[in-house]
Parts: sequence; C-alpha cells; structure tokens
Amino acid sequence: MRPQESAAGARAESARAPAAPQANAQLGRADEGRRAASLSAFALQSPEQWLQGIADLRRQGRHEEADKALAEFRKRFPSYKIPEAMLEKVKKE
Repeated sequence: MRPQESAAGARAESARAPAAPQANAQLGRADEGRRAASLSAFALQSPEQWLQGIADLRRQGRHEEADKALAEFRKRFPSYKIPEAMLEKVKKE
C-alpha cells in the first residue's frame, strides 16, 4: 500500500469514528421528542381522554412515559378527582 492510500484510509476511518456517538445522541433526542409530542397531544384532550391515553401507555408497558404523563396531568388538573376504576389503570405499580 502506498503512503497516500494509507493516509487516505486513516482519514476515512477517523471521519467515521464520531458518527456512532452522534447517532446515539440523535436517537436520544428523537425519543425525547416523541415523549414531548405524546405529552402535548394529551394536553389537547379532555381529562378523561388524557387518562385513557395514560392507561394505554401502561398497558403497552411504556411506564416511564405514563409516569410523566400522569405527573403532567396532575399539574394541569390538580383538583380533578380520578375515578377509582381509572386510577387503578393509570397509577404507578
């Protein structure tokens, strides 16, 4: 291999190396964006619809998102009395 080829190969390798951390960071931001979009979608719904959405998140095993959505729900509707049957579906286990 000629020196020029090995230098070009080294530059190509070093150019590729930072891509993985950047890709991981982008995936993390995309996940955060989905959660934020999920919370903002709930904000446009009635309290009953919002609670049903939280129950759906729990049923899907998306507990972290459900926890955040329930915390946001309680901030927006501090005096809303969640019916017992719905509370069983949305509360943290």
